[in-house]
Amino acid sequence: MKKKRYHGVAGTNGYGVYDDHDSISISRHLIRSFTMKSSQDLDEAKAFAGDTYRYLQDETFGIYEIGEVEKRTGPIAGNS
Repeated sequence: MKKKRYHGVAGTNGYGVYDDHDSISISRHLIRSFTMKSSQDLDEAKAFAGDTYRYLQDETFGIYEIGEVEKRTGPIAGNS
């Protein structure tokens, strides 16, 4: 008998756990920054989905900090 697989799904606007591919196909189009991990353990799939969703809610996710400019090597576009 084939073992059941659970699919933890998460994104910036939601998360969940599915056991069928039709639901995954639908959610793939609705969830931004879609991420998925499959497992035979339901609790592992739930943990992945919840942890990933919470990580994506961190306000610093996706923000890149540019270090201080020490030296200008040429003209800035539009300025001569």
